[in-house]
Amino acid sequence: MESPGTPSRRLEDYFEVTLTQLRPGTVATFDLYLHFRSNNHILLWRQRGETLTAELLDRYREKGLKTVWVHTSDHEVFEAYQNAPIEPILKSDSKQSEATSFPTEFPQIEGGFPRTKEGALLGTILSSRLVPHDQKMMMAGEASRTILARIGGADSVAEQSKIQKEVRKTVQDVLDKVADKACSIVNELWKFANIDPEFEHGANVSTYSVVFLMAFGRVEPDLIADIALAGLLHDVGLSQVPSRTSALSWKSMGSSDYAHYSRHVEQGNQLLRRYVQQYGEKIPERVLDLIEQHHEKFDGTGYPKGIHGFHLDDIAQLLAMADLVESVSSGRWDGEKYTLSETFQLISSFEKIRNFPEYFNPEVFAAIQRWMQAYADLSKMDQ
Repeated sequence: MESPGTPSRRLEDYFEVTLTQLRPGTVATFDLYLHFRSNNHILLWRQRGETLTAELLDRYREKGLKTVWVHTSDHEVFEAYQNAPIEPILKSDSKQSEATSFPTEFPQIEGGFPRTKEGALLGTILSSRLVPHDQKMMMAGEASRTILARIGGADSVAEQSKIQKEVRKTVQDVLDKVADKACSIVNELWKFANIDPEFEHGANVSTYSVVFLMAFGRVEPDLIADIALAGLLHDVGLSQVPSRTSALSWKSMGSSDYAHYSRHVEQGNQLLRRYVQQYGEKIPERVLDLIEQHHEKFDGTGYPKGIHGFHLDDIAQLLAMADLVESVSSGRWDGEKYTLSETFQLISSFEKIRNFPEYFNPEVFAAIQRWMQAYADLSKMDQ
């Protein structure tokens, strides 16, 4: 029998547990798995040692999740968990690496297709065989730069969050038209972003990546699909990082924490390659290549390989920029949340204090800043 550390494909190696059997405020002493009935996948949902908060369990019950699965090797551990007295947790550490687990089936996305008129139109244009390529580039670029300005024009983090959710729907509509339907992970992960805040990081990185890509006129359907999937899966390796470490802001990490954290890129790709071998899921090699570079830096101080300058993949730079932008704005950088405009100003200040750009190709970063400002100025003139 396979160990619980490497999920078996056989459902008979697991037993079903209802969410009502999981007690709020307790620490799971066993791994919990989700079952994809559509393709019979068994994937890790929560690791042993994580706190099962009432908020978490309620949120998933409300969205239709009734049962999860436990590996049969943990049967006695689960029985002991059920029979043990509840020890209240006064201060729960609920910030776990939830964004790196995988989803199960849920009700259809609210509203169905299309979610936004903008996304439906853009998706139709990009998937059309009748629209010339140069027109697709022009229209997608114009729409994407307008979207960036719209997010960048938010006056508060709360307003920005609302706009981001609408933009996420727009990008979903585009992906519905251009993405490979064979990759079931994409749609499933998008659903979770509206259920669990911890999944928002991956969804927002995916959204920014697609918008950045189209803003530069790259409208090839397979490329859009690949960078979207890379954005959703880029942090899957955090499931192998101690939860205490993954909950820390980047600036507060010590050298030991950073060493653990920096391994998540290679560990993530190892997990994904194993996933492909086990389940035959189609994850393009380019997606794995993009993920591998999402923490590389222009000055060569990134990881895991220390690639520098123009040796970096141009598309991977967009994914890396999307990850940094979303991480800074959401509080993963220093614990403070920022608007997109403030985020770009902060990143720009990082770059200006150095003789050589640290993070990105300066031309790429400057172009996005110019577009945001130019469209923001036009928007103010229209008002």
